[in-house]
Amino acid sequence: MNKMKNSIFCLLLLLLVSNLGFAQQKKSLKPNIIFILADDLSAKELSMYGNQEHKTPNIDRLAKEGVHFSTCWGAAVCSPARAMLLTGKYAYQTQWYSVRLTPKGDEPNACLYKQHALLSTIAKQAGYTTAMSGKWQMGCGDPTKDWKWDEWSLPYKYLPWHGDVCPDSFILAGQVPMYWGGPFGANGIAKKTSQQDFTEDLHNDFMLDFITRHKNEPFFYYYTTNLPHVSWDYEHRNPNDIDKKTGKYNWNYVEMPKRDSNGTQLFRPDGSKQKTEGTLKADIEYLDYQIGKLIKKLKDLHIYDNTLIIFTADNATKGWKGSVEEEHGPRVPLIIEGPGIIKDPKPQTALVDFTDFLPTLAQIMKTELPKNEHMDGKSFYPLLYGKPFESREWIYTNHDQYRMFRSSQWILDGYKTLWFSGENRNHIGYKKLPYQANDSTKNAMDYFNKVSKQIPDLDITTEFFKKSKSYYEDYKKVKEVENSTMPLDKP
Repeated sequence: MNKMKNSIFCLLLLLLVSNLGFAQQKKSLKPNIIFILADDLSAKELSMYGNQEHKTPNIDRLAKEGVHFSTCWGAAVCSPARAMLLTGKYAYQTQWYSVRLTPKGDEPNACLYKQHALLSTIAKQAGYTTAMSGKWQMGCGDPTKDWKWDEWSLPYKYLPWHGDVCPDSFILAGQVPMYWGGPFGANGIAKKTSQQDFTEDLHNDFMLDFITRHKNEPFFYYYTTNLPHVSWDYEHRNPNDIDKKTGKYNWNYVEMPKRDSNGTQLFRPDGSKQKTEGTLKADIEYLDYQIGKLIKKLKDLHIYDNTLIIFTADNATKGWKGSVEEEHGPRVPLIIEGPGIIKDPKPQTALVDFTDFLPTLAQIMKTELPKNEHMDGKSFYPLLYGKPFESREWIYTNHDQYRMFRSSQWILDGYKTLWFSGENRNHIGYKKLPYQANDSTKNAMDYFNKVSKQIPDLDITTEFFKKSKSYYEDYKKVKEVENSTMPLDKP
């Protein structure tokens, strides 16, 4: 009997030591990193920023278990924000000033990977397996060879075999459907889709499959969902979308797959998928459902506790997108949850903009930044882990030639209007003040004038600006023709 007890004791001790060793090994591993970039989502749309209408329990859970920031700036529109994020640099270095004010063809910076270290290359350098899904909109280059994504799923309009859709290296948004029946390719293989395929689900499924296959190694996943962007111009043409005053089509929110309380897809009697009404609320809540699937998968694989999840968006929601007034266009949510992240139900007031992500993630990945490149961003790594941290004093973004600055209590918007926000971060109670109103406004303007000298301005007399301006005017004419044409040929 004593021998049996000793054997059982030894076995239990061995299991305990093994589990401790495994736990220690797991703790020493680099964290997996999943960067979720929503498309057109203001901070004000989420409950932790005061919204009472949109139900987002999964996003709320990330904020509750981690930290969320009251002030994070992307850009007023998508492409400049993504360029800031991937390079850690402002537009004076990349020349990506707006969706259409970017280098094109053989011009320098048309292909960012040729001139700049990128978030994906930094992750590869750190030993991470890399992947991305969804909306790319970063121009030319091969996803694997040039951008260093080991695996990817993309709308295949971006890929070489679909170059006839938009032969210029600058890819226009909206050339093909992006939601129902949209083009889809994964790791070089195109998938034939039908109107029953919701391509956001295809991207989400690809990500979950990737995570399952790479659960035993550190991975970096860049998940750039189209949600909750409005329906793209070629999505479908509904007569109800015609503006009664102008006779042109509005871009409205697209219908989502309709599911029951358990997440099961509902079908019509003819076998087609049921859909919700297309609303901002439906789109945001479907995005939250997909994030819930991601969280469940991570927990089922027992890697949730070693995965850092970052949730943000490129720019503001429709209506505020593109605005350079106050901080409407660039203010987006920022939520970070993961191993070792401080837990704080109150919003973190440190200022963050999109150039800060690359240096922050480089520190988390335990790798060095290139010494021959100047990064505009500042790492907020210490803040996330409760270490001494001095927040940056100002953040910046631009839209075309319009420049926007923010300090902790003041905003100088794109129209060079001065706003006082005080301690507020929800756009309520901001005061528009003349420069010479009092000593405080004079000091604020002196400060912004000093800061602005650190960032070269866009020279609107250059050929680059004139060519881009001309391109923009031509594009508007193209859109006018498209909006007056019905039915529209399928792409």
